[in-house]
Amino acid sequence: MFGAAACGVWLVLSATAHAATSPSGKKQVCVYSQNETEMVPTFASLVGRTTVDCAMVYVNSPTWSTWDSPWFVHYVDPNYNWAEWVQDSPANDPRQLIVNTTLIPSGVSSDPNWRAEGAAGDFTSYDQTFAQTLVSDGLANAIIVLGAEANGNWEYDNIGSTAAQVSDWVQTWRNTVIAMRSVPGADFKFVWDVNNRIPATPFASYYPGDDVVDIIGDDAYDSAVTDDANDWSEVAGSADGVNSLVAFAQAHGKPIAFPEWGVGVRDSGNLAGNDDPSYVNGMAGVIAADDVAFECYFFNDEWETELEQGPLSLAAYKAAFGDGGWALGDDDGENVTPTPAYTQTPVTVNGSQTGTTTAPAPAQPGPTTTTASATTTTVASTTTTVAGTTTTARTPSTPARSQKKSSRPKRRRAKRRMRSRRISHAVNRGRGHRRGRSRRRPRRRGR
Repeated sequence: MFGAAACGVWLVLSATAHAATSPSGKKQVCVYSQNETEMVPTFASLVGRTTVDCAMVYVNSPTWSTWDSPWFVHYVDPNYNWAEWVQDSPANDPRQLIVNTTLIPSGVSSDPNWRAEGAAGDFTSYDQTFAQTLVSDGLANAIIVLGAEANGNWEYDNIGSTAAQVSDWVQTWRNTVIAMRSVPGADFKFVWDVNNRIPATPFASYYPGDDVVDIIGDDAYDSAVTDDANDWSEVAGSADGVNSLVAFAQAHGKPIAFPEWGVGVRDSGNLAGNDDPSYVNGMAGVIAADDVAFECYFFNDEWETELEQGPLSLAAYKAAFGDGGWALGDDDGENVTPTPAYTQTPVTVNGSQTGTTTAPAPAQPGPTTTTASATTTTVASTTTTVAGTTTTARTPSTPARSQKKSSRPKRRRAKRRMRSRRISHAVNRGRGHRRGRSRRRPRRRGR
């Protein structure tokens, strides 16, 4: 698998495996807050937490110069200066920054041979400079989500379409980790992160190796499913779904994470599930029962809107991930309620059963009881009582999802465009432009 490594590279292409434990020793509640530090307490207040001490930012550098001096470490406005946010951590509650970065700058991707060049070690000096910048700015303990969703062709740093390209991509990923770890003081944790289900790609075919991967991640939105009533069942139980990735992580002795997930307002481009507490409970059940480093809610666009305006989903999220949330268990460090019972379900990988996944049966506020499992998801009632008000869950009125074609790539391309707009960079200054103040965008349209 790693045969594309070039001989004679100045940096030794080997690595010492890191312990397979959650970076903070607890299941962390994190948020993508639109790259704004001020949005973190807003999210915390919404979901019933005293504080959220973990957040994710995106790096989408156009050149190596902006790669080595990322926008979020030197921004003058403190609302966008994440190094300062970490440095201002309370003494008894250190903050955790997750840096979601592409494998290469966008400008390099136009070179059709970039994977082979990366495999040969051509980019390692830039990787070391990037790591030195993070260490010198107090981010030596950052979690690095590296080359996320590379199984999707909407990402410009994807794995490619040939065996040789995939092999070179794997070696480039390995070289990046080894180079960044070689910097004195660095204590990064690296996340190998896949896109859930689409496109279906065998995990082992592009897994970089246990010695360079600390955490295995899955971007798993409540979207692009064929059955409106069983969103979680499809996202969890499909080939290359959550269950399969949990089993893969268990086989490799790695904790898992969900760097991106959310429940969203449904439209023809994303086929999201609207107000869907069964999806929240299904996700929470996996997090409660398995070795999970963190979950990071994508608090932006339709995923923000639905969590704010969907009373069922919000109530489920608060119960699972708010202060004392049942999905966090003792690892949260808060006073917690007893964790509900779980059902163990075998997972089939490569034709044989291996590992298990779990799902809860928690009681929801008011008259609604929601049950989630790896194979079935049912909602016993369509109403719930939140703060004394009875609300009827919204029922999608658009055509059945089975009638939609290629919805996931359209949603992902739209999200990439959104990220590019919101995380643009000033090349001459080596840092990002301030994003517009609007917190919402018009409905997305596919290309």
